[in-house]
Amino acid sequence: MRSLGTLSLAWVGDGSGVLLVLTTFHVPLFMMRFGQSNLYRSEDHGKTFKDVTDLINHTFIQTDFGIAISPDHSGKVILTGDVSDVGEFRLFRSQDFGLSFEATDLPFVPLIQLLYNPADGNTLLTLSITLDLWLSEDFGATWRKIHDNVCLVRWGPKSSIYFTNNNNGSCNDKGALDLRRTDDYGRSFQTIATRVYSFVLGGKFVFVSVMTGASTERVIHVSVDGGDRWNMAQLPAVNHQQFYSILSANQDTIFMHVDDLGDSGVGTIYVSDDRGTVFSKSLERHLYTTTGSDTDFNSVASLRGVYMTSVLTEDGEVETVITYDQGATWQPLHQPQNSETFLRLRKDSVCWKGRDFAVSKKLFSCPCTLADYHCDFGYHRPENSSECVEQEDMKGRALEFCLNGTTELLQTSGYRKIPGNRCEGGFQPERTETDLRRMCIGSALLPKSLTEHSSTNAVVIAMVIIGILLMSAVAGVWLVKKYVCGGRFLVHRYSVMRENVEANNIEGVDDVDSQYTETEKAQFNEDSDQ
Repeated sequence: MRSLGTLSLAWVGDGSGVLLVLTTFHVPLFMMRFGQSNLYRSEDHGKTFKDVTDLINHTFIQTDFGIAISPDHSGKVILTGDVSDVGEFRLFRSQDFGLSFEATDLPFVPLIQLLYNPADGNTLLTLSITLDLWLSEDFGATWRKIHDNVCLVRWGPKSSIYFTNNNNGSCNDKGALDLRRTDDYGRSFQTIATRVYSFVLGGKFVFVSVMTGASTERVIHVSVDGGDRWNMAQLPAVNHQQFYSILSANQDTIFMHVDDLGDSGVGTIYVSDDRGTVFSKSLERHLYTTTGSDTDFNSVASLRGVYMTSVLTEDGEVETVITYDQGATWQPLHQPQNSETFLRLRKDSVCWKGRDFAVSKKLFSCPCTLADYHCDFGYHRPENSSECVEQEDMKGRALEFCLNGTTELLQTSGYRKIPGNRCEGGFQPERTETDLRRMCIGSALLPKSLTEHSSTNAVVIAMVIIGILLMSAVAGVWLVKKYVCGGRFLVHRYSVMRENVEANNIEGVDDVDSQYTETEKAQFNEDSDQ
């Protein structure tokens, strides 16, 4: 028998000095688990602690769900307790930095930790073990089931909710999932992508990994408007043994790792433009063993555009590399020799200058150089070179890519400015994108709702056409019976009626067909993943 103990620590609020520490101790015994939790609270940045376990009635707290702290620093805290004696789960909710807790029984068994709405700390999301999606708008006091068969859920901008679901109830059937969005807390839904393998939100971008037809390959699609329109990213497709991984994403650019073929443990880093569509090769032999594992890719928070990661050299050694220009060039990170060190006050320092001390600084734009540019689509930088040269597999090929349903022709000298770079003057290479006014299709990422809508339109249009033809036939029979059988001379009347009937029919058919075609194309362009 082996006992297990864990410790969780969380700061409550910003600068409040309140610290919560949760210790758990449990012993697995056959099919049951016996455990105990203790909660401690500090108000002096951890110098002293007070045992406040009685505030949660000595309930065993599930460490898998952690200490859920509201992101708005308002002092909201939630602990998820396991009430095994009644087979239920109970929330302990605090809105005063952990001074007091209120117990609330859950109407379901949670599967994941509670997800706070980044824009509203009172609104919470979670999944149950039966894959039901639950929402609370009153800080967990009451809960409402808003969807079933949900596999993954994420909060989006402006309180939107994104999730994947599969109507057959299986989340293992990847590549057959629907990506859905609700903008009104689950009162209405919109399917924005189908045949989804996985999805990620990052910065202004929504990414989906989509299966391509009947093959096992997957491609990445990107949206910058919340999923209303999609563009296929200019990245290599991967098979079932490979993976994509978003290393970093902000409002300007994306760092994407694409796994190499085979079990090499390395891949290639690509860097996007500000639309997330056109990617440039940034770093080869990037060390990243398996999806979901740890990677050494890190950004230096105090320096814009500076990132560090590890590569696997040809002789099998791991080497740390660094970029100072947002992935345009990489170089080995060596210990500086005979360098001079300059010290500056830490931002969070509490010495005599105070926490609110601001370092004076002056910003100005520098002239552009090669270091201010990524290599453009179809180009790369050879090792130990700052110039971009055309890739061997792209030589002689027109640089075309699909953007919002139309083909764009890229005419470039091999450089595009790093997204967010504000240099002026200096090196200014030529670069133009020409709309060829030719429709293109990135992939069949048409939502089911749109397909159903189009099918409904087709039925209505067919009924209208049939109705017009029936009315024309009835009118023709009536005229024949009235005039031909009545012995009247009908040349003039017949010719006029014939012209009118034919004209009306043709106009009707043309209007309906053209309207249907244009509507269908418009929906396809605006909502597909081209």
